[in-house]
Amino acid sequence: MLHRSKKDSIAKAFNAVLQNRTLLFPTESTFKRNEPFHRVLYHAFEAQLQTRSQDVTSILQVSSWVQGVNTSMGSFFERVACILSGGKKMAFTTKKKTSLKISDTQTTKIKQIWNKPKSGNTSPNEESEIAEILSASSLKMQEAADFTVDVFWETHDSITAIELKSVRPNKGESAGEKQKMLEAKIALHNSFPDKKILYFIGFPFDPTNPTPLGYDKKRFMQYLIGGGNYFAPEEFMLGSELWDFLSGEKNTMRQILAIMENVVGNRAR
Repeated sequence: MLHRSKKDSIAKAFNAVLQNRTLLFPTESTFKRNEPFHRVLYHAFEAQLQTRSQDVTSILQVSSWVQGVNTSMGSFFERVACILSGGKKMAFTTKKKTSLKISDTQTTKIKQIWNKPKSGNTSPNEESEIAEILSASSLKMQEAADFTVDVFWETHDSITAIELKSVRPNKGESAGEKQKMLEAKIALHNSFPDKKILYFIGFPFDPTNPTPLGYDKKRFMQYLIGGGNYFAPEEFMLGSELWDFLSGEKNTMRQILAIMENVVGNRAR
């Protein structure tokens, strides 16, 4: 079971999201944002909307509110991940003067590896990819590309970095994330040569699963268009797998949902 202090922190974080979205929920007096193209599209479904007691104006207002919910939940996931792990958000950028180093030959090798999956004829393999890149010369070092991880923590023998992502499918995003991930991993290897580097992409839930807590990494990679071409299963964590890893305990996602449901229940009383 999660420690009471962590449960309280998660409840506090979710309550802040709930209060914010409650204040922003659209009413009759809510400013009607001008979305002419969306309005024309929604009018094509006016008959279907009426069968559900909806109209185009309310759909436009609620859809804008839902976009805000998605943004708020993204921030909530980051906060919970840090609460569970004791980690923090970390930016490795030139602006903050925290950028890491990578060699020009390592960068070239990364581009070569990144180009291979496009054809779909090769399968991603984290261990062999990292070994191949690290075997390249590291004599001529330069600043690595800026990157930020949502959760970062360091122990005496390891570095763990996790970038949380939305679950929307986007082939171009998968390709770009793979290159970014390789560069970040190598830059961390260069900066912490005596430590094990654990770098993952994390997805908070599996939208393809019929149950809230379930997940299927193979099916999810098919849903995340092109994802299977770029990411090996060990390079990303999905749903309850992610939350259990962050907390070091089983059934963490179930506990998070229970905390959220309790906050909602208390609000209704």
